[in-house]
Amino acid sequence: MSDEEIGQKLCKVPVYNDRISDTSVRKIVSDTDRTKTFQGYFFSKADAMALAEYDRMYTSSELGIPYADSDPLNIVIDKNIAPMPIRFIPEASEVKNALEVKKKAGLPHKNFSGVPVFESRNLSICEGYMTRNSEGCQNRRRLVFFKKEDLEKSLAKANAACHDGESNLIDMEEHIEVAALENIIQAMKDSSTSEWNNVVFAHPGEDIEISPSPREL
Repeated sequence: MSDEEIGQKLCKVPVYNDRISDTSVRKIVSDTDRTKTFQGYFFSKADAMALAEYDRMYTSSELGIPYADSDPLNIVIDKNIAPMPIRFIPEASEVKNALEVKKKAGLPHKNFSGVPVFESRNLSICEGYMTRNSEGCQNRRRLVFFKKEDLEKSLAKANAACHDGESNLIDMEEHIEVAALENIIQAMKDSSTSEWNNVVFAHPGEDIEISPSPREL
């Protein structure tokens, strides 16, 4: 896929960093090599605001007042405008969720590399609507969430629509999988036939409309 096509998938996803001015972005020193710095972009606004508050305690007012700012994810991953290496910093609670998903799936779960995103093979986008049923859909698209809680709510919502308003999905955890955002982006860049090319990213808090005629799996 082209960078433009990938960017269209990510343009509604916000990431946050710390700035001292419109042109000065906070540099973060690498844990493994103190001579290297990078731009850190948080997926949690609260984390970015906490770092800005910390910086205000130790930054001279003559340099400016540190503050948290946001950018669309597609702009950030555009390597043509990045003045230095970029590192995405996931929300700690979502990393914990990712490790729990891996543990339940019987996979190694000591650490997670990258920004975790969550999906369920029982939930997809069909003809612009979210649905639990993918069979018979000619344009099924994978639906990926940045927050596990958002996925769980969407699963419950889609399931309730199939059962007259009552969700009876016995164990939603069995339907949840986790992947690294960076790996998905790289797969889309590397191949025009990647299984991720039809993915739809649900930005945090997004309420996706249910199919008007939901069907059972």
